[in-house]
Amino acid sequence: MNGATWHVHKIKGANSSLTQYHEEVVFRLKQLADIKSQFGYGEFIHNFKNYVLRGQQKYVDRFKQNQTIMFEAINNLKQLSLVPEEKEAIKKIEGVAREYVKNINLAAQLVSQGKTPTEIDHAVKINDSPAFQGFKVIEKTIRSLELASSSSMQKNKKSLSYVIIISLSSFVIIFLLMGCFYEHYQTNIKGYPNG
Repeated sequence: MNGATWHVHKIKGANSSLTQYHEEVVFRLKQLADIKSQFGYGEFIHNFKNYVLRGQQKYVDRFKQNQTIMFEAINNLKQLSLVPEEKEAIKKIEGVAREYVKNINLAAQLVSQGKTPTEIDHAVKINDSPAFQGFKVIEKTIRSLELASSSSMQKNKKSLSYVIIISLSSFVIIFLLMGCFYEHYQTNIKGYPNG
């Protein structure tokens, strides 16, 4: 394998790794987006609060739909190679989500007992801040992965530039050598009596 072929082979391998790396970043982003969208306003927490205020079953049903999508995304994230900070962050997010699941059941019991929304609200208080801290940690990790991916792409571009320069230089040198050999050959043929 000559030098140029080796560099091209190396770049193809790096490109494949980079593609896989990029796909993981995109996958993480999607899972995080699913968790945050299902967790946030208009979804999981919103439906929980609406149930506490209104006591209507439709909010529990919506809550459970959000719960399914969110826990699926959490489980998908858990399947990745995670650094300890990410594992802890996911644990915090999942812990807060499980508190909501536990408390929606408590809220349902209190609604069936005829408790007021204020009484129910006091009984089902949840501290969301660990989940939001967890989101920040995962977002930070994703940004780091994106930066590493971008840096790797720049290195691959630089390597490809070197391969192109080396290849073109090699062709120029080969053509120059061929010209010299041809000139030498022509000179030697003219020196022979039949030439």
